[in-house]
Amino acid sequence: MNYLNYYMDFLTVSLTVIPMILLIAVPGFLLSLALYPSKKEIDVMERAGLTIVLGLMPQLLLYFADKNLFIPINSISSYLAILFVSLAGLGVWFYRQSRI
Repeated sequence: MNYLNYYMDFLTVSLTVIPMILLIAVPGFLLSLALYPSKKEIDVMERAGLTIVLGLMPQLLLYFADKNLFIPINSISSYLAILFVSLAGLGVWFYRQSRI
């Protein structure tokens, strides 16, 4: 077995999978913090499930914007949607933390 080919395959897969996980996990986690700011409200498994489900929110909003507002789906609009959702979740979390 050629170890160089194994290393290149592992590198290629990791360079593809890790950014995709981060693009879903970061907005989802920030939105779950916005919904449940306290660690006592939900446990780790519930937060992980919400992170995955809410991580798809930027793509759903972008699809809605494409169909109703005729905003094209491209790499710039995708990154802006992810950034907007992440910053909105972070802003709501900061606001709710200051009120608690």
